[in-house]
Amino acid sequence: MVDNARKKKQLEKIIESSIRVFSARGYRQAQMSQIAQEAGIAPGTLYLYFGSKESLFNFLLRYIFSGEQSLDAISIPIKSSSWGLGITSGKDAFVSSKLSAVIENAIRKREVMDIHQEFEKIINSLFFTMATYRHGITILLQSSLNWPELADFYVSIIKNLVETLTVYLDERINQGLIRKVPNVSASARFILDTIAWFAVHRHRAMHQSIISEKVAEETVVDALVHAFIPQSLRRLPRTEV
Repeated sequence: MVDNARKKKQLEKIIESSIRVFSARGYRQAQMSQIAQEAGIAPGTLYLYFGSKESLFNFLLRYIFSGEQSLDAISIPIKSSSWGLGITSGKDAFVSSKLSAVIENAIRKREVMDIHQEFEKIINSLFFTMATYRHGITILLQSSLNWPELADFYVSIIKNLVETLTVYLDERINQGLIRKVPNVSASARFILDTIAWFAVHRHRAMHQSIISEKVAEETVVDALVHAFIPQSLRRLPRTEV
């Protein structure tokens, strides 16, 4: 029992260290020796948990994107797997209902009772999902710099999100519920990139410590609501007690 607890704690340290190294260097440039050093263990110890960098990378992506954060049922050493399984985990998380259902459900609505509430819910949903998977997103982005297949995969995800959000915006603009914009597709990309910076990329900015998660999300919601919802359709701001 004591040995299992020690292994679990060691694995947690390896995961945290792997996230930092892969986020900074990407898959191609990261070395197992660097991960071991970051974790404060010998390289040989790291190989007792993972037989290869590929195995570690794919486990890490599945761990981040699957939503299953418990390590209790994992057998050590962890079996090697194809890199495609880790990428599939990321793709499933991005394109699954966790990310797109709120937008797609809104598109199917014929009548909208409260556009402010609906639009805010979409922004909150996108922010929550990106913030939840921010480590995986950062690793995928960094790795895609010198991994063409991975770059194509990530571009396809963003393309699908932009297309879905564009359909939503176009529908609500035609209904007079969202103000007219110069280009609907560009506006959809603007919304996603704004959310992505505050939910994901701000954590790597030098000044990120001055922006809390709550403030970041509230700022994104406030700015985008004011940018796209006509003033006459906005709700009054909440009053803090």
